[in-house]
Amino acid sequence: MNNVPARVGDWLLVWVVSILLILLPASYYFQFVVAQPEQVKKIINDSGVYDKAASSLVDQMVAQIKSNPKASEIPINDPRIAQIFKDSVSPEDTKRFTEIAINSIYNLINSEQTNTSTVIDYSANKNKVINQLGDYAGERLNALPVCSYAQMREVASYNTFNAPCRPIGTTTAQLVEQLKLELKASQTPLAKDTVEIKDTTLGKLINDKQNQYAKYYVFAKNAFWINLCLLLVFFSGLLYVHRKRKHQVIYSVMIKSAISLVVLAVISLLFFSKNPSNVFLRQNEFGRDVVLPVSYAFVSKFAFIQFTLAGIYLLVALGAWIWFRKFKTGVAGPK
Repeated sequence: MNNVPARVGDWLLVWVVSILLILLPASYYFQFVVAQPEQVKKIINDSGVYDKAASSLVDQMVAQIKSNPKASEIPINDPRIAQIFKDSVSPEDTKRFTEIAINSIYNLINSEQTNTSTVIDYSANKNKVINQLGDYAGERLNALPVCSYAQMREVASYNTFNAPCRPIGTTTAQLVEQLKLELKASQTPLAKDTVEIKDTTLGKLINDKQNQYAKYYVFAKNAFWINLCLLLVFFSGLLYVHRKRKHQVIYSVMIKSAISLVVLAVISLLFFSKNPSNVFLRQNEFGRDVVLPVSYAFVSKFAFIQFTLAGIYLLVALGAWIWFRKFKTGVAGPK
């Protein structure tokens, strides 16, 4: 009975060391990956989702245009117009927008000022769409005859893209300019030149809890060193308690931690490698084509760190085993 407190304390010490060893890859991941905007950009870029993300942005813009009365006259299903929208946002544009947003978010978390924001300027993309729609409408209008007086009675029911004739007293240039002005005045992305990060869902969330996220970020930037220092302190204590058989303790703790890391890494990779659209994303195309690949890229990076440290733990365990086989000395239990 006298040894019960000592055994409990020994068990707790082993448990703490094991937990710190298992958490070491996570702390490294947070400090040297998640807390580094350049690393985040690289992982997203390497995931190869910017082409899909560009298509998603175009789809969102088209959906807003279809739902707007002033812009719904555009025949989106027309192959040439569909191509105009498709070409309006390139993967390079999506990458630029994403990296601006990432920089803005990290700057906001690091800033002591509230309500700071960054603007994404997509005026070039918007103007490209409007000008190409104007060019297409102009080509069509130039090919139309001038309306007769009978047709003029019904001209108000037509629009630039379905009119059977060109109204009397108007020029193609005037009609094209009118179309551009209507598009710029519509409640769609074509009416704006910029979007502020703080107005997005994520931007509002960070603004509302800026101080809280700033504290998390400071901790994340030092997580590895904090974890490592704690590990060294507790591991030193464990080795001191078992100083007569420290090689056995090192082997036991390291081998168990390595196995745990490998199991956790494999589980996470298997979980994210499956298509979760039916369970989690409910057949959402953006989730399936963008969110899932990006998530898998981040999980893969984390798993790589886990496998790497598991390999290091195994090497340390092997060294301790060789040491144990060569010098079979020691006593059982803590000293």
